[in-house]
Amino acid sequence: MGVEGQGPGQFCRPQGIAVDLEGNIIICEARNHRLQILNSRGAFVRAFGSNGSKIGQLNRPACVCVLSTGQLAVVDSENHRVLLL
Repeated sequence: MGVEGQGPGQFCRPQGIAVDLEGNIIICEARNHRLQILNSRGAFVRAFGSNGSKIGQLNRPACVCVLSTGQLAVVDSENHRVLLL
């Protein structure tokens, strides 16, 4: 699934993966500073994040997990924080 790159469905240094309550696949990409969400068949749904430390930005996200509430907990490693989305 996927190839190296910056476009939808492309990856650069994927670091973490989780599956949400609807079966979507969430992937952390350290080098693209974003999360990508794919459906259960692997088709691109949407992306979140860009490089930085402001709201909506990530700096080398390393891990993601889905909480029982459906929220995502994301380790934003170079910003030294955990985000709840």
